[in-house]
Amino acid sequence: VDEAFRKTGKREEPSKVLGQLTYNSVVERRYEDAGFYFWMLSQQYLKLVHKHFKEVSAEDRRNLKISAKFREMAEIYYAYSYICKFIEEPFTTVHPEYIFNMARFLLNR
Repeated sequence: VDEAFRKTGKREEPSKVLGQLTYNSVVERRYEDAGFYFWMLSQQYLKLVHKHFKEVSAEDRRNLKISAKFREMAEIYYAYSYICKFIEEPFTTVHPEYIFNMARFLLNR
């Protein structure tokens, strides 16, 4: 996504598009997709960090913090997607132990 916008010179557009896709996924209860889009947003902000080893600028710290928050949201939505499927769908191949551990993961967040 970001390469196409980079070629056009619109650097902020990928984040806007991914943000809208993420919002739509959550509203439509497509939590696995939302997790994926949050992960993509996390990667987007991680690419903005300059690779300086001696000092980290305030902007880099900000981008790292945002990236970490989006990565955490990706993990949460991904785990919740399996719990939601387990509750809503009549048949599933997911073992109850997996669901239990995903619920524990979410509770410890």
